[in-house]
Order: sequence, then structure tokens, then C-alpha cells
Amino acid sequence: MRYPNRGALRAFLLFSLALLMSPAVLLSQDRDPQLEALADQLAHKLSKSKPVKARHVASVSYLVFDFGDSSGKVLPLGTHLADALADALRSRLPELSSIERSQLHELCNRDRIDPSALQDPAPAWWAARMLGANLAILGTIDSQGAQFVVRLRAIDKSLVTVAEASGALDSTDTTREWDKPLSSKAISRATRPGIYHPGSNGVTAPVCLQCPNPGFTEEARLARFSGVVMVDIVIGPDGSVQEATPVRGLPYGLTAQAIAMIRTWQFRPAIGPGGNPVAVEVDVEVSFRIK
Repeated sequence: MRYPNRGALRAFLLFSLALLMSPAVLLSQDRDPQLEALADQLAHKLSKSKPVKARHVASVSYLVFDFGDSSGKVLPLGTHLADALADALRSRLPELSSIERSQLHELCNRDRIDPSALQDPAPAWWAARMLGANLAILGTIDSQGAQFVVRLRAIDKSLVTVAEASGALDSTDTTREWDKPLSSKAISRATRPGIYHPGSNGVTAPVCLQCPNPGFTEEARLARFSGVVMVDIVIGPDGSVQEATPVRGLPYGLTAQAIAMIRTWQFRPAIGPGGNPVAVEVDVEVSFRIK
């Protein structure tokens, strides 16, 4: 009997161990088999969809959005499941380009867009296009007893569903914990030297003299999108807007539109305890309404 060369055997064992410990294999082992089946279903339909078959596959890219509940609210569960689905699809559709979800998070953080605002096809498609995707994958989660029913759909630029899939995931202690809103804490304004807050220490409120409403972006107008942008601003002793920071924004470039207009606003400055104009920090809301 011939025994294998010990060096070759050792190399083979080390290679096998490395393969088993690779991130892709570990990730696949960690994922829920039910989610894997859901990814199989969607990947199969996507590969046969018209956008993929009609174009060179290298030019087709997709973006997975956070999943919302039946009311459209995005909870931590929707974010975790979207992350897992994106990873699962990436290994099943290597011929397509997957837009990193971190780019979506960066867009939402930059414009202070609540992911819940991107649950409808039109604003989701706007975000997908902004990030270079030509397919947007949306998901909804419904809690039904001991399971979560997940429904997925991929939409193209015409907002038409080109592929869809659905399945049930077993509820676990972890998923039940994720299916809760994050605890919100009241945010207190940090005191900054030389900047006051109206209503405290005898400081008056500034009065708006010239505060025109910003116009709609063309995309928002075409989508007939309405909403409110909240901005934290600092008004200087001369009544000009010195700082403007979005607190709650909107898609379609409306956050930037609001900030640009707010920076042109002019106020009668607030008066401090000594009877002199002072800088103050306040929140303002800018409404975008289609008439």
C-alpha cells in the first residue's frame, strides 16, 4: 500500500480548511435556509426577466432597499434582511452588478432621508438611479403568528415589476427583537458659546423678513411628490443664516433644494438679555406641496 506524500496531504488539508473558513462559505452557513430559498426564487426570475435578457448582462445593476412593514415603516429587521438578501443574490447573480447597500445608507445619511420614504417605487427608483442601478429591489414584511412573510419585487425605470418572489421566515428571538423600533431619545441641543436659544434667558425669537419657499426639483414635480424638510439653522446677529443642517430630509434632491434656499433667508435678529442682537439656533420646516 502506498501512502500519500505527507507534504501534499498537509497542503490539501490546509487548502480545505481555508476554503471552509472563507467568508463566502461562512456567510452562506450563517444565513437562514428560508432566506436562501427566497433568494433562489428571486434570482431565477431575475435572470429570466426582460431587462436582463434584453440587455448585455454586464450593464444590468440592482440595488436592494431596506424592507418595510405593511405600513411602510422600516424597522431594524427590514435592514438586516435586506443586507442578507443582497449578500445571497450577489453569489447567485455574479453576472449582474450589485450596488453596495452602504452607498444607499450614505445617500440617506447625507440628505437625512428616512428609509421609509423610499418604500414606494417612484422615490426608490430615483435613489437607485442616483447610485447607478437600473433595477430596484423592494421588500415588505408582514408578521403572521410564528412567521414573517416576505414579499419581494424588482422594478425597472418604468416602475414595472419585472420579477417577484415571496416566502415565509420562521420567527426567532433575534428576529422578534429586530422587529421593534429603535428606542428614540429626546435630543437636547448642545450649548455652544455665543449661540442662544429663543425663549431661554430672555432671548427673543428672530422674525423672518425674507424667507421664500424653495421650488420643486423637476423630478419631484414629475413624481408629484410632497413632504417636509426640517433644518437646524443658526441665525447670526445680522439676521443672516450662518449654518443650515438637515435634520429630516426628502428624496428627489429636495433636501439640497431646501438648504440652498434657506441660506438666502434674512431675519430680524433675536435680541439677547443685554438688549443686543445675538446668534440663535432654531429648527425650521420647509413644506413641498403639489397644488
